[in-house]
Amino acid sequence: MYMKILLILFINFLLISHVYAEDIVYVCISQSMPNETIENYINEKTTNKIVFIFRGFDKSLIKYLLPLLKDKKVSMIIDPFFFKKYSVDKVPCFISIKENQIAKMYGAVSILGFIEFVSNYGYKSHGSRGKTWIISEPILYDQLKKQIDFKSISKRISDNLYNKLDCFEFSLCSDNIGYELNNLFKLKNDIVINGKLLEKKGKTNKIDINNFELILFNKPDQIDKIKSYLTANQNKYIILMFACGKQLKSIQSQFKRKVYLLNDYIINRLQINCLPVLVKHQNNQFYISKL
Repeated sequence: MYMKILLILFINFLLISHVYAEDIVYVCISQSMPNETIENYINEKTTNKIVFIFRGFDKSLIKYLLPLLKDKKVSMIIDPFFFKKYSVDKVPCFISIKENQIAKMYGAVSILGFIEFVSNYGYKSHGSRGKTWIISEPILYDQLKKQIDFKSISKRISDNLYNKLDCFEFSLCSDNIGYELNNLFKLKNDIVINGKLLEKKGKTNKIDINNFELILFNKPDQIDKIKSYLTANQNKYIILMFACGKQLKSIQSQFKRKVYLLNDYIINRLQINCLPVLVKHQNNQFYISKL
């Protein structure tokens, strides 16, 4: 049962693309910290969104958290890569991001105290300002490596994506294509990928990340046009999605960036019926036009 929970958490972690945003305070914690300290953080009121992050998971974590959380609505994730990316080696550690600048502080200070300190002294490393504790949870990925044959799983995923998935067929977009969609939406159909129900019809959803662009395409002869657009818009956050699993490897080799596989969810959500298209997301609106 324990390994089943671990596996579910890890698969969810792989499926969800964590994009860490501004105006959020990330609080790295561990159950090595006193209950009272974590409870104070959970109960602290701020105007900023607070996300609590654990490095890993063990049998005692759920039992540890239940009495602290009770009926509270708290954003809490397990992300060992966040700890690695920001070199977090003790807790509590507070991190805030703004315009590619990072504020980081260790020590048992209040969340409001951290926010005020950053406001006064800027986005940089502020060292340690209070008592700290070791991180008691093991790294989730290291735990799973001992239990799961990742090479076998990776090969099955690769075979499924690249060799078995048919290409989506789309007509070429006309010059007059252009429409808007609200960020909040209800799915018109069930989203089923590889025979598994991903999202149910009627579910309301929302994308919280703002100011990004998607380029959706399905033919190799569209690559030059896409490269020209990327060159002219280097400061933008742009995601590429290709509509054919069988050709994805060869397409990806022609870009110096990740190319994702276009799926039913995106097609359904954005009401795509022709390619290539440019999707802009600004101020909670999608703007779809011909590339």
